[in-house]
Amino acid sequence: MARMRPRDVEDLTAASLKLQEVTNVIQAWKSPAAAPTISMLRDVNDVVTRVRDRGLTKMQRVLGKIGDQLDQEARAKAGAANEE
Repeated sequence: MARMRPRDVEDLTAASLKLQEVTNVIQAWKSPAAAPTISMLRDVNDVVTRVRDRGLTKMQRVLGKIGDQLDQEARAKAGAANEE
């Protein structure tokens, strides 16, 4: 599985917003075909936001691990500097 980049998250957020805009426009038409079309667009938007949120969660975990590692390295360097 490919890693999600911050740009991917931004693109998914933009796509979600565009889907919402299209849904609002179609809803304003008040056509008989509007209800099923809106339902399909909302389903697609749910998938887009779920993938985006999963990517964000994974990024937060990775960044947390990196932060913990950097914190440990900084403490080790500070401890070594204090011993001198």
